[in-house]
Amino acid sequence: MVVPKAKVPDVLQLYHSGCSGGHLGVKRTLLKIRERFYWVHCRDDVDDWCRKCKSCAAVKGPQIRSRGALKHALHIQPFLLSYRSAVHESTSVTPAFANFGRELRLPADLITGIPPCK
Repeated sequence: MVVPKAKVPDVLQLYHSGCSGGHLGVKRTLLKIRERFYWVHCRDDVDDWCRKCKSCAAVKGPQIRSRGALKHALHIQPFLLSYRSAVHESTSVTPAFANFGRELRLPADLITGIPPCK
């Protein structure tokens, strides 16, 4: 059945907020409406209705967009190299030796060609 523009809010109220609705969200409300009705921009109207529904908003709460993963800034890399190549008091070895069984090749070692200490 084609719904006139004036009756669209009544259909939305009945199928989303009414007894047969139950605030089931955009997808399920749209499926229920499309079983019996049609009008131009039906999806947009259902989406807008559900977004403005105060009962749904109270239950769901605000949507917080997550930010991207934190990354080390480029200026921290030299400090990390220093930390990873320093002998720690608790283990008496460097983290590189504890993880890989060998010392890291430092930039100075690569330039001079001196092999790392064992």
